[in-house]
Amino acid sequence: MNRWILASSLAFGLVFLGACSKGGAPAAPAAAAASKDYPGHGVIIGFQSQGKVVVISHDAMPGLMEAMTMGYDLKDPALAQGLKPGDKVDFTLNVAGDAWTVTALKKSR
Repeated sequence: MNRWILASSLAFGLVFLGACSKGGAPAAPAAAAASKDYPGHGVIIGFQSQGKVVVISHDAMPGLMEAMTMGYDLKDPALAQGLKPGDKVDFTLNVAGDAWTVTALKKSR
């Protein structure tokens, strides 16, 4: 009987340690999300969040999305300096996981 108790205790301990090593310790940081740039062309509809977000009605962006109107975070609000609703623009949209950020924005002809 003592051998059975010892074996059971040992088995429980190994299972317990295995569970702790899976969920108890913090996981290593995930690899950085792959980042990709997409060129875009559209019209500025407006600005939100005190100029930190630009709303653009844009053409289709091949490999990413159909034409639509969306708000995008600006990498730097200074990118929009001198631009106003109604301006036609060319822009670069950087997509890295859930972060979609306009990294370049200029008035187009």
